[in-house]
Amino acid sequence: MKKDMQILKEIGEIDDSSVAEAEVRRKSRFTPARLTAVAAGLALAVAIGALVPRLAGNHGGGVVGPNVDPPVTDVGTDTTDVGTQTEPPETTNTPVVTEPDPPETKGPMGGGEEGVCPLHDINAYHSIPGSLIDKVGEENFQAWLDSLPDDYDKDGCTDACNIVDFLIYFNFTPEEIEEFVYKEEYYSLPGDIDALLRGDYESFEKSFRIGNYSEKFAEQLSSERALKIFILEYLRDSGNQEWIDLYNELTQNGKRYDVDTWSIPEIVYKTDLTQAELEAILEDLQYNEFLNCSVNTFNYDFSPIYSEEGLHKEIDELYPVLVDKLLRR
Repeated sequence: MKKDMQILKEIGEIDDSSVAEAEVRRKSRFTPARLTAVAAGLALAVAIGALVPRLAGNHGGGVVGPNVDPPVTDVGTDTTDVGTQTEPPETTNTPVVTEPDPPETKGPMGGGEEGVCPLHDINAYHSIPGSLIDKVGEENFQAWLDSLPDDYDKDGCTDACNIVDFLIYFNFTPEEIEEFVYKEEYYSLPGDIDALLRGDYESFEKSFRIGNYSEKFAEQLSSERALKIFILEYLRDSGNQEWIDLYNELTQNGKRYDVDTWSIPEIVYKTDLTQAELEAILEDLQYNEFLNCSVNTFNYDFSPIYSEEGLHKEIDELYPVLVDKLLRR
């Protein structure tokens, strides 16, 4: 990171004070204890997403209790390797999270492994996001789930619970689907979103089949979600009251981490967050020993945010997640 900052200083992108400020903030923000908590949250979210994909009470959006470092929740399709610790580092005030026993679910869960759906590579196709369950109501969702046959077999798919039949059964309109894709579940749907939005359910389903599904893309989406959470935490721990107020506004005082609802450029324009600080946050995400995201992140170019024209027009015209997509290279 120091080498990268030196290069930025030499080409006139930052000055000595920016380098010093970014380094101080970086060191105070990314302590081993905090990284341990974030990693634990990631591991918990992955486990919940894999084991309870149809939990009616698992609502989207990622609700986190106060004083708890935010996990990357509702990952659904997440396959990010969060690493294995034989002897976790000592931490203080580490929150203890107790999950309720999952309710009985109907039929096997997707995942392309022995004993589950052999057709689809991951369980995302056979998972219903909590935000969609909220829209139809838990009782209606459970009634639909109970009506599904146990002996389902369609083209080798052995799980009748799937997102396509759910959307069709509950008559979701194209406008409703677009809203939930781009404002609620973008980072949990690594399939062919374009096919879903144009109503081509067949192509959307096939994008989740073994051999078609990109595990790397799913991991990159998960890492982008994690990057935005790291940015939120950076604001929270900055010591700058205006930044802390913005963090509280975006997270409902630390209770929710809805990263689909804002873009990275928006955060930059509401703060004095520098390009050097963004690069430092990304580097800490990529190369920390807990999250193991070094090969599972998109390549980013943050310079358009700081260009003369900026990305103000794009912020006005596009969904926030699509604005962030413009930063990928």
